[in-house]
Amino acid sequence: MKDMNDATQIWKWYDKGVDHHNKMRLYSETERLYSMVEGDQWEFIEKGDADYLSSHDFITGIVEYKVAMVAMNAVTINYSPMNTGDNQAVYQQACEKLNAYASSKWELTKMDIADWEAVNAACVTGDSYLYFYDKDLNHQMIDRTNIYFADEQEQDIQKQKRVIIYERRFVEDVKEDARNNGIDEQEIESIVSDEDTDTLPTIAKQEVENDKKCSCLLCIEKKPLPPPNAQPEGIFISRSTKTVVYQPAEQVVGKDEDGNPVGIGTTLIPIAKMMWYPKRGSSRGVGEVKRLIANQINSNKLLYRREESIKISAFPKPVVNTDMITNPEDGKKVGAMMKMKGMATRVSEAFGYVAPQTATSEPKELQEEYIIKSKDLANAGDAATGNINPEQASGAAIIAVRDQQAITSNKPKAYHKQFIEDIAAIWLDTWVAYNPNGMTVEIEQDMEDGTKALAEQVIPAEVLQTLKANSRIDISPTNPYSKFAREQAIENALANGHITFDEYVEALDEDGSAPKGKFEDILEKRKALAEEQAIAEQQAMQEQQLLAQQQAEEAMMQESAMQEEQTTQAQIEQAISIIEQQKQLLEQYEQAEPQTDPEIKQKLDMIIQGLGG
Repeated sequence: MKDMNDATQIWKWYDKGVDHHNKMRLYSETERLYSMVEGDQWEFIEKGDADYLSSHDFITGIVEYKVAMVAMNAVTINYSPMNTGDNQAVYQQACEKLNAYASSKWELTKMDIADWEAVNAACVTGDSYLYFYDKDLNHQMIDRTNIYFADEQEQDIQKQKRVIIYERRFVEDVKEDARNNGIDEQEIESIVSDEDTDTLPTIAKQEVENDKKCSCLLCIEKKPLPPPNAQPEGIFISRSTKTVVYQPAEQVVGKDEDGNPVGIGTTLIPIAKMMWYPKRGSSRGVGEVKRLIANQINSNKLLYRREESIKISAFPKPVVNTDMITNPEDGKKVGAMMKMKGMATRVSEAFGYVAPQTATSEPKELQEEYIIKSKDLANAGDAATGNINPEQASGAAIIAVRDQQAITSNKPKAYHKQFIEDIAAIWLDTWVAYNPNGMTVEIEQDMEDGTKALAEQVIPAEVLQTLKANSRIDISPTNPYSKFAREQAIENALANGHITFDEYVEALDEDGSAPKGKFEDILEKRKALAEEQAIAEQQAMQEQQLLAQQQAEEAMMQESAMQEEQTTQAQIEQAISIIEQQKQLLEQYEQAEPQTDPEIKQKLDMIIQGLGG
């Protein structure tokens, strides 16, 4: 019974929101605004039996230009710590890791496309909404007609007590969610398909036959938390059909392995709003299309009247005297023979043409004035939309002209920046809530070999849970003229010798007109060639060193052999000299024939015999 009462209460809130939207004509107005940019500008105008009517659609061109002026920028989220004290460096490191992770997450979740869609929807209708529905920051665009605020006069979503989102879901999916949430099977059987599509756009009402969908409400509430919670309020989410709350209200908070709530939970409603121009006294906005509808319709009507006038008066019409022509029906056929009866002095008495009438130029001039003045007043004329020859002006000059023309877009740009800041705040709030035990992030890092790879970095729980961060959004224009100006500046720095070619290539935009990828390929080839040359030179040097060492060893060996040979020769010559001296002494002895001891005489004879006699 409690779930039934809760469902009834949520549906009462929704019915009040529907009543408010009907009073403000939000559904019909949004339908008409989109028809103006989706090729059906005669949708809400009486057009009789005509199936196709011409139109000179200038609204779509203005919208596309305005959207590009706001969304064609490179967005970077930068967190900076507001914590003070001795651990400020620790918080700074945590923010740097979160910045790198946010950049990666932006790419993975295709946020560039979501950003363009949100800006385009806001330009057309005045406001758009991006809902982040899980811890992985997956997102969903919410049409302005499907979101209902507790206070339709409060522009700040975070000050709302309650936000309801209308959905059409398959009955089987809703029943499956109900079973997963422990809902009684008897209540689940009461979830049936319906045809409650009155608040949907015309095309969305045409559901596939036997699709079996039902209307569901996603209710996001801010509720006070009892002590000893660290924060006064928490975010609670529930889902219901008209009769069953198939997901009871539960706080958005991290959970441990056993499924028990852990941490402080989220504090922000996970919806970011993109507004174009504010509407006084309303949470909704005003877009570009609403201001241009009257001029577009009058221009199309003038075009229709000109076409009808031309059909009537701009072509010759045959005139036939039926008393004298027997086959008047052939008057419209090319080359047909007209048969006359009776006598006529001139053919013109029986058959002729009404000459075409010259149309006045005033309707055309008025229509052109509607188109030109509408573009100029919307600051989207030829000068603003880029009708400038870049060969006759510098990139800086073109940007200066463009920025001057874009002054009227400064307010949407400011709201766009706030939109991105709100996204950054929601992301940080989600990370803190779902990571009570610390956060592991994958960050792309430069490796020693020059490649890039993902590496895991850890943000400790005590740092993440106590981090007070401010988000700053850096927006860099990525339009052709901005890229042209940046490339000119980089080329000038290269030409003046302030940077090297490597630094020039590194500074180029990835999607610029200069072929950065091919330049990088050239640098890689040069680097590989230089490495090969360095290796070859090193090998040649080693070979030269080895050859020199071998030559030195051979020289040393030759010198040693020569020295040994010289030493041996000297020894031989010395020995011969000694022998010669001894022989001379013996000869002198023999000639003297001294009277000596027989033993001495015997020894001397032995010496003489030993010396060869």
